[in-house]
Amino acid sequence: MIALTRCQFELACKEFLACSKKLGDGSWRWREQSEPYVKIGYLEHRKSVCIPSEVASQELAEFPELELEEEDAGCFVANSEEGKSRWNLEYNILYSAAYQVPEIFVRGWNDEGSYLMDSQILQLTSVHLRDDLRKVEFGGGLTCMEHPILRTPFYRLHPCETANVMREVAGEELLVEDYIPMYINLIGPSVGLSLPLKYFT
Repeated sequence: MIALTRCQFELACKEFLACSKKLGDGSWRWREQSEPYVKIGYLEHRKSVCIPSEVASQELAEFPELELEEEDAGCFVANSEEGKSRWNLEYNILYSAAYQVPEIFVRGWNDEGSYLMDSQILQLTSVHLRDDLRKVEFGGGLTCMEHPILRTPFYRLHPCETANVMREVAGEELLVEDYIPMYINLIGPSVGLSLPLKYFT
């Protein structure tokens, strides 16, 4: 089961949330928005990332890779020196009816409340993933667009290759309870999102 219906997506999300709750990870939530005639839901995850202030203001080309170490459940720290900036990130995982797979929407803002640009969000990824995201033609791998439910600007990680990547790793058979964790750890690193190992033991 690589291609999903909306019902299968919601079931996979609810299985993931049950696992998340069991593991004591309260950073994931199910959000629902009432659209005309139907309720549409999605997963939400928020985290803060602390990075050196000089990195926060540099262009992407000047700082090729940012290494983050987990300090606690809510914050990642690049080093222990003073002069850090905090980026707050919000990830939404929605269902893409066109591609029949999940898709990630991300936005972030700094300490001053200014929204992060795509080049700043890409600083959270490895150099190799950044290059791949830039090579994607037709709008690029990361595109600023209106969130289909919240109607506010987010960056969308294009889902065009998601099914192929999932199939390459999992084959055609993937249990519903394994779908979202595998998706997050295969696709999420493109925008700095991943799960701890406890989800896979």
